[in-house]
Amino acid sequence: MIDLLPNSSIVSTLYLKRILSLSFVVMIAIIFIVGPGVQTANANYAFFKKWGGFGTGDGQFNGIMDTVADRSQVYTVEISSNRIQKFLLANSCPTGTTQVVAGVCFVTKWGQLGSGNGQFNQSKGLGIDRSGNIYVTEINNNRVQMFKGDGTFIRTWGTQGSGNGQFQSPGDVAVDSRENVYVADTRNHRIQKFQFANPCPTGTTQVVAGVCFVTKWGTQGTGDGQFQTPHTIAIDRQRNLYVGEWGSERIQKFKLADSCPTGTTQVVAGVCFVTKWGTPGTGDGQFKGILGVAVDRDGNVYVSERGNTRVQKFQFANPCPTGT
Repeated sequence: MIDLLPNSSIVSTLYLKRILSLSFVVMIAIIFIVGPGVQTANANYAFFKKWGGFGTGDGQFNGIMDTVADRSQVYTVEISSNRIQKFLLANSCPTGTTQVVAGVCFVTKWGQLGSGNGQFNQSKGLGIDRSGNIYVTEINNNRVQMFKGDGTFIRTWGTQGSGNGQFQSPGDVAVDSRENVYVADTRNHRIQKFQFANPCPTGTTQVVAGVCFVTKWGTQGTGDGQFQTPHTIAIDRQRNLYVGEWGSERIQKFKLADSCPTGTTQVVAGVCFVTKWGTPGTGDGQFKGILGVAVDRDGNVYVSERGNTRVQKFQFANPCPTGT
């Protein structure tokens, strides 16, 4: 998943979720997309800022697994420390915050090992909605927790199992523009979709008060719309959903639409299979240990790999432009 910060004076700013979390990297970096004529390390990107190191102090990280950004605010989740940290990108740190490095302010943190509200047991994936609410998945507690941006607990749902609204080691979580929540139910080899309503609309099922199960898709397999341990998901502004799979070492792309466009195939109502790519390997377009997937405002897709210790970038075009 990717979450965009406000436009910069260069062109636009891009925050790549989990792209820099390869092998539990303990630093955060922000990358600028820059326009023609700007001198950079390569033709497209300029390094901007980094912070962090190994540890449990404020602004340090222990097993960082995911990041999301909302305008000038950045959130991280750590699987080993079982906590969320929040940072503010500002030239001058406001009262009540602490400067980590120039331009980065530690704001707050929450979480510890446990199963209560606001506690975590192997916290894994992070999502953010348009209101700035934060969603966290937990591998061992098999649930999703939802918080306000300041860490105030809102709600939780999920137990271990294979029923609707249950999870087996959930991985990533993403929220679309309509504030539907999608969870990569990794060991159940499926994606589940939820919405918030009270009472739940016809055709949905209440999981807990205010949370409604909408639909799911996927069984274990390698066919279109099937999954082998789906681990990471991302949603772009056009409501395309991308799923990265550990087992199959591939990316699948789905369109979230009431009516499937020509050239796509309906998987379940509201979900259309579009395309897929990737096989195990080290070549271009192959993958080894898919860790994260992100999408920028132009629809370019970025995939990070633990096994190949790299990031690959893809774009959609037919025919492919010169140089791709």
